[in-house]
Amino acid sequence: MNTKHAPGKWKIDGKKTSLNNYKISSDGVSICQVFTSNTHSEANAKLIAAAPIMLDELMHVVNRLAILEGSTPFQ
Repeated sequence: MNTKHAPGKWKIDGKKTSLNNYKISSDGVSICQVFTSNTHSEANAKLIAAAPIMLDELMHVVNRLAILEGSTPFQ
């Protein structure tokens, strides 16, 4: 499977303003910004930053299940 997300490790660049503004980037390239006035901004930013790792882990699980069932794993 060829992923189409920005390569590299995604990270939170830090809290930018009092409105819980978080910038997510990869190798210095901005991926997105999360900003709200509620208390969930940091948790949402962490979840977004973890997306490539979660996708990789999910693909490992899917491929292992495919092998166990005798199917062809994803590439």
